[in-house]
Formats: sequence, structure tokens, C-alpha cells
Amino acid sequence: MSSWGTALGSWPVWRSVTPARPEVLLVLVSAAVYLVSRLWAIDSFPVYFYSDEVNYVLFGEQAIERGLVGIDGSWPAVYVEWDTNRWGPAAGMYLQGLAALAFGKRIWIARGIEALTSLGGVLAVAWILKEHFRNRFWWASIPLAASVPVWFLYTRTAFSVATATSLYAVFLLAYLHYRFRSPASLGLAALAGAAAFYSYNNMMFVMAALAACLLIADVRYHLQHRRVWLRTLPVLVLLAIPFIEYSLLHPESIRANLSALGSYWVEDIPLTAKLLRYAQNYVQGLNPFYWFGPQWGTGILPVQFIPGAGHLGFTLLPLVALGLYVVVRNRRSVQHRILVLSALVVPASSALDSIEVYRVLAMVVPALILGVLGLEQLGEWLKSVSPRRQTAVAAVGLFVLALARFIGGVAYGPTWPTDYGLSGAQFGAKALYVDTIPALLAENPSTTLVMNTTWANNSHLYPLFFLSPPERERVRFGNVRDYLNDVLPLDPGTIFAMTPDEYADAVASPMLGEVQVVRSVPRPNGDPGFYLAHIAYASDVERVMQEQLALHNALVEDQVRIMGILGQPATIFHSKLGDGQIANLFDGSADTLVRGDRVNPLKIEVRFPEIVALQGVRVTVGSIQDFSIILQVTPAGSDVPLTVSGRFKDQGPDPTVELDLPGPPVSASAVRLEITDNTHGSEAMIHVREIAFR
Repeated sequence: MSSWGTALGSWPVWRSVTPARPEVLLVLVSAAVYLVSRLWAIDSFPVYFYSDEVNYVLFGEQAIERGLVGIDGSWPAVYVEWDTNRWGPAAGMYLQGLAALAFGKRIWIARGIEALTSLGGVLAVAWILKEHFRNRFWWASIPLAASVPVWFLYTRTAFSVATATSLYAVFLLAYLHYRFRSPASLGLAALAGAAAFYSYNNMMFVMAALAACLLIADVRYHLQHRRVWLRTLPVLVLLAIPFIEYSLLHPESIRANLSALGSYWVEDIPLTAKLLRYAQNYVQGLNPFYWFGPQWGTGILPVQFIPGAGHLGFTLLPLVALGLYVVVRNRRSVQHRILVLSALVVPASSALDSIEVYRVLAMVVPALILGVLGLEQLGEWLKSVSPRRQTAVAAVGLFVLALARFIGGVAYGPTWPTDYGLSGAQFGAKALYVDTIPALLAENPSTTLVMNTTWANNSHLYPLFFLSPPERERVRFGNVRDYLNDVLPLDPGTIFAMTPDEYADAVASPMLGEVQVVRSVPRPNGDPGFYLAHIAYASDVERVMQEQLALHNALVEDQVRIMGILGQPATIFHSKLGDGQIANLFDGSADTLVRGDRVNPLKIEVRFPEIVALQGVRVTVGSIQDFSIILQVTPAGSDVPLTVSGRFKDQGPDPTVELDLPGPPVSASAVRLEITDNTHGSEAMIHVREIAFR
């Protein structure tokens, strides 16, 4: 038999199991409870269905249809481009893609794949406890996992982080088997480790750190089995190829990812400050208050934790504490050392930016193992209670906890959010694209729909997931507010989807003479979520538009301190902004910006409190293919400004350009800038990052 065959044959999962053993019944019941708690109403809770969940399905489907070739030419496609020059691994997308091609794109299918793979990770944890810790409560890890709040939440989504965590558990199982059962299992451990490495961005660093720790900690054992390493070396090289290819094709991607996250690691600060910040973040990732305290239940969005429950849950805290006692007592044990290492490396990647629970979800694996170790320790202390009774009490207690978590989440979870909009739950994917839009389009073949994009990130992806090609042709993206600022072509058969705020603006706008609601979509708490309505312009809309245009183009006054010039604020008159504060332009950082609110040109006039000597200006704008800048400088004691201008084309992303005044520096009392996007008309969303006077 080959070494790989020997490795597989030595695994306990392949051995016969006596059905009469009570552990088998407990495992079967635990697995059933676990699956029910994951799959029941999985398309309704969590109430959101984020675009990131959609992306995994679409990426996988498209990669399979391209013959596993990436859009960058890589093969097999393991890394995907989440945003401009932001690449990350997403090997789990192939499971999602296969399921979508076989069964169609549905919320319950996408999330069901994640739930099923998560069961594999939980079973791996159980097997670790059974085979490598000889724990008689090994089965308890399954219902215990079902009750863990953060695991309950993420295994009911299609984010792929639960799959990555499950593969992390599988790797630990395979490595322990290599270390204590069969050296020939090294190849299986390598495959599992590579699968985890390529499953999620943060897992790359975590797996690399764990591999380095295990390589050093068990170096004597590795040297004893160097022939196994030599036989496995070709496998390791093959598994490294996707990462090598990614590094060569996208050498700036890691920095781009950190920049997009706003990581301190790419800021212009001393290395000592970065290391101190890293250490602080790393410690937070191990902080019990973060994992068990409800006040630490934070995520990128408020709905990514269960209110008041803590990430790992209060009930797990005493068990984990007892488990740590067991680890300390067995500190010379290699198994316990590997367990500690598997926990210590989890925050290593997330600490580069900030500790967010979805980035450190792999902590669930060592936490479950510690919890079951603690449960057994508790049983040893309660020797007056028979083992059978201990098992019965533990089983009933854990099943009750798991079912309570499930029933509480499904029954009450949809009303937990206090914000259902863009900065909160982003509710609406299922309510709109499953429950409302298809029926609305089917009622009248001439109906077209204008979908707003203000309620969810990357909401343009939803039609690709939910709607058929003929349905997608009748849906376009826009906003009713576009029709409140200009007279645009308006088909009577067009229906506009509006949030409550947009609906209120439409009803209050003098531009419209009629807003006829044809559907309303409530939120889970009963409040209005969306209105779908026909609109019609008022009879005197042209006059109203001119009056509103004059008001919109009026300049806004602000007081701002300008970096490097004077010690007191300058008076600034500027066009209305759709995003950001005008002070962002003068703070010395191109990472902050402003966005004009549908104005072109964007005007900025600075009146200095005292005379300033100026030679020119440096301006950093957002990515604009063709733009012009007019600089007008008013000399002290004169009403006639000096004017220079320039036109700039194809300057690349976020270009910085300069305009210089002729001759020596000018003693100026005021400066006026006009930035024009030459690719648009009178309305444009002009982004400006920084203005520096010289």
C-alpha cells in the first residue's frame, strides 16, 4: 500500500464503529441538532444577504465556466479581485459555484454549503478530542459548537469564513495524525493546510504563522522523518504554485489591501509605533473580555454579532478557563502545546489592521477543544456522580443550550438590528429580489424597474444572483433623487424602488406632481423598508427646477485651518459637498477627501485673514480621465485676479497636478479654484483629496 494509502487506512474514521456504543448515538443526535440549527430558515436569518455572500457564488460560477482560468490568466484560479488591485484567495468559491450550476442560485443553497462545511470542521474538532486527547466527552464539541454565538451566526451565512475555520480544524486533525499516528499523513496535512491557506485572506498569514511554529517546535520529529518530507516535497511545491503566481502577477496587492482597510501599517509613522500598535491589537485578539464580554461584541457592522451574548458565549467561559487549567497542568504534552499554538497564531493577521471577529473566527477551534477539556476536568472533580449520569446531564444541558441559541436567533434575530440600512443590516435582498420584484415584473410585461443602490454595498450584484436574464433587462440602477434635481425622460410604466428617506424626499419635492405607491416592503420590525412607486412631474416643473438649481449651486461658507499657512482659520466658500468635510482638503493627507454634490465645476474660494505669499497650488483629485483646473489669485489691494489654468488627461489613479503663477510669489488676499470634470456635463461627482498652496 502507498504511503498515502497507509495514512488513510490508519485514520479512525475508516475503522468500523460499533453502533451500540452510546457515543455514536450522541454524535448522530448532536449532528442532527447542529444541522437543524443551521439549515432551518437559513434564508431568513440573518436578515441580511450581503454582496460578499453573492460574490463567492458568482466568482465560483464564473471561474468554472472559464475552465478554472482567472481573469488575470492564472490557473487554477484561486485568487480573485474583490476591488481594484485588491486580490484575495477564495478557494471555497468552487463549492459555491458547483452548487449554483447544479441547483441554481438561491440564498438557502449558498448558505447551506457553508453550514454543511462547518459541520465537517466541528466533526474534525470532535475527532481531535477523541483520538489525540482521549477525551470521553469528545462528542460534546458538536452541541457546544451549535451554541457558540459567533459560530451560530457565521455558519448561517455564505461569507466563507466558516469554511476557512473548518479547514483550519481539519488541518489540525491531519497534523496531529501525522505527529502521533502516521508520519505518512504529512501529505494530507499539507493538502488541508493549503486548502485553509487559500480559503480566506487572513488565513494566509495565520496558516503561515502556524506552519512556522510547528516546524520549529517539532523540528526533531521532522528530522526523524525526513524521508517522508522528501517524498512530500513535490506536493508542497505544487501547492505553493498559486501563491507564487499571485505574488508575481500582483506584487502590490497586499499593500493595496492594507491601504484600502486604512491599516496603520502603511501609514507614515515610525516602525516602533507600528510594532506597538500591532502588539496592542494582538493582545486584544487574545483578550477574554473581547471573546466573552458583550461590550466587546463589535464587528464591521453592528449586525455581525448577537447582542449581549459575547462572541464565544458566557457558558463557554468557565469551561475554557478549566481547559486552560488542564493545559497548564499538561504543559509538557505535545498535543497541548499544539493546541496553544493554534490559538496564539489566530490574531496574527488581523492585528495588522484591527481585530474584527470574522477575521479571527478560527479562534472557535481551540476554544471548543479547551471547552471540552474543561468539561472532562469538571467530570473528574465530580467523581461522586457516575460517568453515565455525567454524560446524560452534559448531553441534555448542551442540547438545551444549542436549541435555545437556535430558537432565539430564528425567532427574534430579525428584529435585533436597530439600523436596517447601509450602515447596519442592509436589509432588502430577499424581501426585494425574491418576494417582490419577480412578481411585480410578471404582472405587467411593460413594467421596468429603477433600483436604488443606497441600502447595500455593491447592490448591483443582486440581479446577477436573483434574476433571470430577461428580468435583468427590465431592471436598471438609479435613484428617484436624480429626478428631483433635473427633468429626465420618464416612462409611465417605470417603477422606482425607494428607501423611506428617498420616498419622503419624493413626496416633499415640488418637482413631482404624483407619487403612486404600488408596493411597500416592511422591515422585520414592522417599519417601512422600501416603497415601490410610479412618479410623475409637476405641471410647472421647469420653473421649479430653475429655482432649485440656483439654490443648489450657491456656495457654502466654512471656517477652516489650512495646514502650513497661518495660525488662524481662513474663510472658505465652496460648492455643496455630497461626502466629506472641506477641512479634509487642507489636512495634509491624501487619504481623506471630499465629493462634490452633483456640481461641475467644483468651486472652492479661500479668503485669507491676512496677506499670504503664493507661488502656486498642488491639487490631488480622484481618478478622472480628463479634467481642468482654473486658479485665480487675488493680489492684496487689487480686485483683478491673476488667472492660470491647465487641462490634464490620462494622469492615472488619484493624480496630483500643479499650477504655478508666473513670476515671483504673489501677496494674495484670496484664491479661487474651479475643478471641472470634462467627461461630464453640468453634474458630476468630483472627488478631491488634497489642496496645498505653495
